[in-house]
Amino acid sequence: MNSLESLAARLKSLQAPLRLVLKSRQTDSNALGATQELLDALLADIPTIHTVWEQADTELVVEIHSQDGQSPISFWGTPSGFELEGLVLAMEAVGVSPPDTPELSDALQQTLQGIARPVLSDLFVTPT
Repeated sequence: MNSLESLAARLKSLQAPLRLVLKSRQTDSNALGATQELLDALLADIPTIHTVWEQADTELVVEIHSQDGQSPISFWGTPSGFELEGLVLAMEAVGVSPPDTPELSDALQQTLQGIARPVLSDLFVTPT
């Protein structure tokens, strides 16, 4: 696992601004407080990444929003330990300007253009 300082150094190189939205049912939950404290320490010297809090009908969720309006990447729970590095990797992926897009075959591009609505997916990650 990387140190907080090395993770912050990686985020300083991001070119595109990001907005992190912390969503929680409770304003005074331990998880929200721990997450806010962790993100404040991580992002203290990074002016291009802003955090806001929103009331939600769910437990703690951290959403990464890009400036181009794409659907956010969501993390459930407090991003500590291995999850913090995963959150940083997601911020790096979203914060690239312009976004890294792989070369797609003409057939695949044509198939993708036929999708008329957003595609939602879940990815669950654990170090075990």
